[in-house]
Amino acid sequence: MTSESSYKIARTLEEAVAELEAGSDSQFDPELVRSFLKLIEQGVITA
Repeated sequence: MTSESSYKIARTLEEAVAELEAGSDSQFDPELVRSFLKLIEQGVITA
């Protein structure tokens, strides 16, 4: 989501987090979303 491609512009980290949270339990596994967001908070994952 945060990488640009030939068919879409890159999203900010905040936009990507919002999409993950919105899609949690419907589009994305909620446990994985929680784990991913925790890694972002810890600074392990950055945009």
